[in-house]
Amino acid sequence: IKMSQNRTCLSPYGCTFYNALIATPLTLIWGLLSGELVSFIRLVPIQGLIFHLSLALSSLVGFGIGFSIFWCISATSPTTCAMVGAGNKIPLAILGIILFNEPTTAQRLSFIFLGLLSGLIYTYAKAERSKEKSAKGSEITVSSSELDVMNITSDPDATRSS
Repeated sequence: IKMSQNRTCLSPYGCTFYNALIATPLTLIWGLLSGELVSFIRLVPIQGLIFHLSLALSSLVGFGIGFSIFWCISATSPTTCAMVGAGNKIPLAILGIILFNEPTTAQRLSFIFLGLLSGLIYTYAKAERSKEKSAKGSEITVSSSELDVMNITSDPDATRSS
C-alpha cells in the first residue's frame, strides 16, 4: 500500500475514496447474489429519519477508520500499522473480561500475555533496527583520494609549510 501511495501520489483521502469506490460495487454484487440486499430492502424501513441518521453516522465512522488506516500506513509502515491494530485488542479483551464478568481462565490470560509479549518483542526489534540505522548514518567515511583533495595529512607542520 505504501509503495502504491508513493507511486501514484495518492493522499490518505484519495486512498480512502478509491477503496470505497472499489468496495461498493463488490458489496452490492455480493448482496444481490446472496439475497441479503433484497431481504434488507424488504425488512428495514429505509425511509425513516433514524435510518438516514444511522447511515450517515456509520458512513462517517467508516470513512474515519479507513482514513486513519491509510494515514497510519503512510506515516509509519504496514507492519507497524498491523501491530497497532493487533495491540489495541489487548485492552479490549481485558475490558471485556472486567465489564462482562467473564471468567478469567488460564487460556484467556495466556493469550493476553502472548499479545503483550509480541508487542514488546516488535517494539524492541524496531528500536534495535532504528539504532542500527542511526549508527550507520552517523559514520563518516572518507576515501584516501578525498583526503588528498582536501590536502589533509597526519603531520600538522606539513600544512603550515605549504
